[in-house]
Amino acid sequence: MKFYHASPKRFRVGDLVEPRSTDGGTAAVYLTTEPLPHYTIADAAREEGWEVYVVAPIGKVLAGNYSDIITHYPCVIVGRVGNARGLLRNRPRTPLRAGSRERGGVAAVGRILTPRGWIEIVKCRP
Repeated sequence: MKFYHASPKRFRVGDLVEPRSTDGGTAAVYLTTEPLPHYTIADAAREEGWEVYVVAPIGKVLAGNYSDIITHYPCVIVGRVGNARGLLRNRPRTPLRAGSRERGGVAAVGRILTPRGWIEIVKCRP
């Protein structure tokens, strides 16, 4: 299985992505299984031009809180996928932005893979 990591930092093949804490909690590296930034950071990644990389975790990977994958170990950069602006060009803005709550009555919950492709799972207020 391939893992992907989006970052505003520029890496080269062979560099290590070190776990870090963004909110004072446990340090981790956040990963996805698709070559797009996770929906919780997609808007920031698009606006700031983050890069998306293929990574190889050095240790155990775990399920995260928002349908993402985390590891508490470094990851090795295996390759570069591309710039988030280009990768997200034809994808609509996500209903949930990183660090925000519900917006406009809709909150993204996640995505599932079906035989017809990826389906965005959303939750709407009644």
